[in-house]
Amino acid sequence: FRLFIAYLCIYVNMFDSFTLIERSKTVFNADRRITLDEWIAGYNKVLCSHNFHGLKNISDPPAVFLAMDPEETGKIAIEEWCVYLCDSEIAAGTQIGACLGIKETREASRAASKAASKAASKTASSVRSRMSRSALKKSHSMASKAEEDAPPIEDINAFLVAFVDIGEDGNEAKKRRQKEWRVLNANGTGVISLSEFERWVKQILLTRYGAKQGLKLWQTFRFSYIHAFNKATDMVPKSAASDSHHANINENITKREFRLLVVFLCIYAKMFDAFSQVEIGSDEIENDRFMTKDEWLAGYMKISRNHGFVALNNLPASEVAALFTAMDKDGKGLVRLREWCFFLGEAEVQGKTGMGACLEFKQNAEIKGSTLSQKKKVLKKQATNPDIGPIIGVESFLDVFANLGGDDTDSKRKRLREWRGIDSTGSGSISFSDFDRWIKQKLNSAHKGKQGFLLWQKMRPSYKQAFKRAKEIATCASGATNGNIRPDDLITKKQFRLLTVFLCIYAKMVDAFFQIAKANDGLDGDLRLTSEEWSDGYQKLTSDHGFVGLADMSDPGSIFSAIEKDDKGFVLLEDWIIFLTNAEI
Repeated sequence: FRLFIAYLCIYVNMFDSFTLIERSKTVFNADRRITLDEWIAGYNKVLCSHNFHGLKNISDPPAVFLAMDPEETGKIAIEEWCVYLCDSEIAAGTQIGACLGIKETREASRAASKAASKAASKTASSVRSRMSRSALKKSHSMASKAEEDAPPIEDINAFLVAFVDIGEDGNEAKKRRQKEWRVLNANGTGVISLSEFERWVKQILLTRYGAKQGLKLWQTFRFSYIHAFNKATDMVPKSAASDSHHANINENITKREFRLLVVFLCIYAKMFDAFSQVEIGSDEIENDRFMTKDEWLAGYMKISRNHGFVALNNLPASEVAALFTAMDKDGKGLVRLREWCFFLGEAEVQGKTGMGACLEFKQNAEIKGSTLSQKKKVLKKQATNPDIGPIIGVESFLDVFANLGGDDTDSKRKRLREWRGIDSTGSGSISFSDFDRWIKQKLNSAHKGKQGFLLWQKMRPSYKQAFKRAKEIATCASGATNGNIRPDDLITKKQFRLLTVFLCIYAKMVDAFFQIAKANDGLDGDLRLTSEEWSDGYQKLTSDHGFVGLADMSDPGSIFSAIEKDDKGFVLLEDWIIFLTNAEI
């Protein structure tokens, strides 16, 4: 590959010198040739500018032309041009000649590597010396200005345009899906995970809208991806769930469900867009988006017509409050995103709309129901299956990762090995999806059967917290003063040790939270701890977790008040982690 890069530079330079003489207006034509008249008129343009030995000190231009035209056709093809220049470099013993004249032996390969580096550098230097610095600056300036001047793309229509044609019926859409599936399933396993799906969505948007606007659009609708993915996994019938591709029915998507996945992506993106226009909470809290009744009453008019949902069309003012109550299934005065999506979906199904036909499905009662409640039922059953046993605890999680954060030689060696596994492309950085996939692989390797997968699911809320914290440290180290997390969502090798340490710390925090919260270890997305749950369960917290903030339980009411924000009557997982972190600091 290194030689290939060197040859690329060399032959581009050869081609450039050829085109300075050959007068054809054609950008590319395999039959382009230099005539004798063109050579005589233009040879002086390339005497020294391209740094080739065969083009220096030409005292007899016709004789050189004859040397390049061995068949005496009166014309020089690009291939003949390159052969002549190559032979001249090899005969003169130049650095470029040493690179071009190698043979495939180990000794020659080592020598060629050095020659290739020098030749490529010399060729590139020659090309750069001929390029206009002002032209380069202008092109960079124009590209930068084009991105800055481009209108912001954050609306739902721009998102849908990128995907709606992939999910349509017809031969063209089918060919596009087959092409995209090959990209998604590059490893040939026949299944894709949520992280692979998110990465594909991101790539589609970056390709269509550019780096800046595509990334913004991807982040805007990211909360909807997991809902689309889980809905598509609901379509897997029981018979399929038992085969090798569906050992974990809530984990992977096969080619058979891919079209539905794309359709659900568009549907749930629209649902999320409607939700976010009313809900005005913080975008930083990923798993705790909820809409209050006041927000609903103040904002429902924004979405009553323009999203096309049956449940939201032409709402009478007298029914607005009752509609909120219908969406608030648990009666806590809040409507979570999953409740919102379920309510809108049910209305579409009952209204027998086209969208409802996509959302409606019939399958075995064991895996029937709403997306997240279905997941909860299945995973609960797996957790109590005598062949599997109960979900193992945080100690088993820490056993896998705790030894990676040490400062000893053995820990450093293990971290290096693990980093090479995560950063398989050698890019020097990893994304959250890479990190999440690595944790899953480690747990599946360490624990037989489905215990690894269940443990990965149970502790998953801690992964993003650890990743965000490591990024914040990296941002501060880079000299940033605003405290914002970098938009590229990447961790480098330099922060990997901290990342593994934070993973263990936040896993313990999340485990302590789930010992009290009745959220079934986060499997249903309800990452909140109510005051009643705290009063009933705070005694379950033992000194095993070792957190200063939970050491003295003599006044549990004051501790809950210290964690709680805005007197909401409940504590978000985010609040819980902030409280424990500040107490430790």
